[in-house]
Amino acid sequence: MTGVTRLPDVHVALAGGERSTLVDLAVEAERLGFGGVWVAEGPGRDAFSLLTEIALRTRRLALGTGIVNIYGRSPTVLAQAAASLAECAAGRAVHLGLGTASRILIEGAYGVPFERPLTRMRETLAIVRQALSGEPVRAQGAVFDVERLQLGIPGRERVRLFVAGLSRRMLRITGEEADGWLPIWPSRWAFQDVLAREVAGAAAGAGRPLPEVAAYVYTYVGEDTEQALTSLRRALAWYMVNAGPAYEHLFRRYGYGEVVDRVTAAWRAGDREGARASIPADVIRDLCLVGRTESIPAQLEGLRTLGIDHPVIRLPDDLGPGQAADMLRAIAGAREVEPRYRELPVIERTGAHHAWGVFGTCDQLGTVNRITPDVVAAAAREVREGEIVNLSLPLTEPGPLSPRRPNLAHTVDGNRSGRDDHLDSFYLQGSTQWDGLQHVRYREFGYYGGREEADLDAGALGVHRLAERGLVTRGVLVDVAGWRASRGEGIDAEARVPLPPETLDAVLQWEGVSTRRGDVLLVRTGWLTWYRSLDGNRRAALEGTLPEMASPGLAPGEETAAWLWDHGVAAVAADNPALEVVPTVREEGFLHRLLIPLLGMPIGELWDLEGLAEACRRRGRHTFLLTSAPLNLPGGVGTPANAYAVF
Repeated sequence: MTGVTRLPDVHVALAGGERSTLVDLAVEAERLGFGGVWVAEGPGRDAFSLLTEIALRTRRLALGTGIVNIYGRSPTVLAQAAASLAECAAGRAVHLGLGTASRILIEGAYGVPFERPLTRMRETLAIVRQALSGEPVRAQGAVFDVERLQLGIPGRERVRLFVAGLSRRMLRITGEEADGWLPIWPSRWAFQDVLAREVAGAAAGAGRPLPEVAAYVYTYVGEDTEQALTSLRRALAWYMVNAGPAYEHLFRRYGYGEVVDRVTAAWRAGDREGARASIPADVIRDLCLVGRTESIPAQLEGLRTLGIDHPVIRLPDDLGPGQAADMLRAIAGAREVEPRYRELPVIERTGAHHAWGVFGTCDQLGTVNRITPDVVAAAAREVREGEIVNLSLPLTEPGPLSPRRPNLAHTVDGNRSGRDDHLDSFYLQGSTQWDGLQHVRYREFGYYGGREEADLDAGALGVHRLAERGLVTRGVLVDVAGWRASRGEGIDAEARVPLPPETLDAVLQWEGVSTRRGDVLLVRTGWLTWYRSLDGNRRAALEGTLPEMASPGLAPGEETAAWLWDHGVAAVAADNPALEVVPTVREEGFLHRLLIPLLGMPIGELWDLEGLAEACRRRGRHTFLLTSAPLNLPGGVGTPANAYAVF
């Protein structure tokens, strides 16, 4: 789960209506740039046949069942159907969305006993996965006894297994067994705590990566707010009363128990209009995408901050075909797409990619713009216990590593009536710090945004721009040292050990963390642990040696810059002297120059991450609320970080 929400990340749910209308809507969704379609299957139309027709009429869309139940077909038939669809889909992803549905549907419409849903789901996932591998299927379980099936259908390896889990036990199965998760009605305020953490915890416990998340989101885009609320209330009221106990329990876990009680009472008394009208507008806005066209990009980005990879646009059933297509066109037209790294403009003489103008021609903040109000609000939900961890070294540590910097001098003046103090030789980048956007120039082309020295002298790009808003967002500890220790490997703090993007990916997978737009990444290399183990003489011997020093750090070069940009990172810091590996090698590039002047990304050095690593280990989670208060120094180049992690 990475980067900013882009239109190809947004999918469309197809439900109800004439077959030809749904196929035409899928074709239009592909033309507009949406990334996939999902087809539901109730007691009506078969999902696989409709998806096969869509596969033959389109070229790029990912195709998903959303959902097929696991009682209407055996696991081997499900595997055959999904593999056959993948064969028709010509190289595209196929998402096999599975669910148990409800007792009412399974026993009433299908005439099958609704027995052992959890066991049945586990065995179904195992058998389908084994069949899709192409190996002979042999499975003996409590529900299924299968042998002698072997699928040779080309394309079967592109099928990914999604589970539509809502209960705690089904969420656990999703994290432990599935490739993806297909929830519905995601609450902005409760989705992470009520649902997503269950899946993430189960995945981490099983040593598996986080499942991909495709969440159905009821959507109404337009100027008529009352019509939108009426339409969405109709859908939500039905789910609260008729969709089964799992949905009722979901809404109660979200904190909407009183709303469920009012809706249910009115509905059962025969007052369906009263039931719908009793749903507050704030509940609709929490659970749905609703509003004018210009509000949609921010709402989609808000879903991204919840960890949703693919918002699946579910339009209400009371829309006509023309209205549905118009709403998709409105969403497509409203998307503000942040370019990926390789799509950024380049400086022709060097071929270097830059983000000048991406956040506005007069921008002063660079990638810190990614920390939007929605990002801050989502980050605040990381605070659960109230523990605060300091991330800053004392200003006197370490001793000056640069040969151009003398030791900090702290002078205290006082008399009988009080005391005063001042600092001399206070280098703002001497201890735990941020390198601001004035710190590094990109050759003759200027500082971030193409600015020149005269602009900086007038205050452009100074750290006071950061101080005016502060840095308050989700922090992610990328504990490279901890990951290597878990593998029985150390890391030589006195050696040049580059940490490429592949290492960062592996650590995040080990931690069970996916990045989100607006995150600040804190990379723990273990350098500070080594430094603290030195006696006074060894520490003194390091002073002034930075040009010759060797230490682990982020790998230089465009691959790392591209990884950070495409993951939506707002800023990045580490516990070592330079963030990137040192010494630098000219042929490999200089990461400072790629990040600060070209992308506008602040970088931090010498962050104290030891206490943070311990706090993360105790909790089994590596995300937290990060706060940092840069100095409000007009025209400042660097600043102490003044940073804390809050759990």
